[in-house]
Amino acid sequence: MTLARPLSETAVMTPWLYEGVVVHDRRGPQPHRLTHRIQMAFVDVSNLASLTDLHPLWSTTGRRPVELRRSDCVGDPHVPLHTAVADEVERLGGERPTGPIALLATPRTFGWNFNPISSYYCFEPDGRTVQSLLVEVTNTPWGERHRYLVGGPGRHSFAKDFHVSPFLPMDLRYELRYATPDERLTMSFDVTEGGVTRLRASMALTRVAPTRRAMSQVLLRPWRSSPGVSAAIYANAVSLVTKRATIYRHPKKEER
Repeated sequence: MTLARPLSETAVMTPWLYEGVVVHDRRGPQPHRLTHRIQMAFVDVSNLASLTDLHPLWSTTGRRPVELRRSDCVGDPHVPLHTAVADEVERLGGERPTGPIALLATPRTFGWNFNPISSYYCFEPDGRTVQSLLVEVTNTPWGERHRYLVGGPGRHSFAKDFHVSPFLPMDLRYELRYATPDERLTMSFDVTEGGVTRLRASMALTRVAPTRRAMSQVLLRPWRSSPGVSAAIYANAVSLVTKRATIYRHPKKEER
């Protein structure tokens, strides 16, 4: 058995902000395109405060306009987040992370938290090589969570086994592509049926230093954080309803 290297011997992840555009490109009989600007936090899960301590109105422990709460993340909030993510990676059949783990997510803003996708980049001890990626998906409007695990940067194909949207059926596949976070951060999800893409969700972000000015942008433009993400999703749903897109019931509702 190989023992995991102690965290004290691994690289320390520098906290960053990432800013850019998220696009949902729906194809087929009811084509529709959603484009939304976003700002996300990128921070070592072992030290969320390394980012929040840089601004007096950000916090991990107290009531502040912007928060990175442990309870909003993977697993039991009483378990250290690094341990909870590593346990989940192992549970899903992956190799236990041996280096730092970085979270990419929109912070809780003015009390509102919503992340359609929270990404946990599991690095090798050098802090440069991504070993695996744990993605936690939250569906709308039910607020349920589900996790997928994939390997290192590149292209990964796997079955869709979680009801994400009332506008997509269950019997589909995902094609996930992502790259190692650097000056640019990219990720895309193709939702496919019979090899044909029905929906492509993608984000293209640029790294920004977490200066007080940059971190204040979440306060001045909350529509680029969790509240705006939720509003955009519901506005998108209204547009799809007006276009008479097919609505699929939640599988659990069908069983009743």
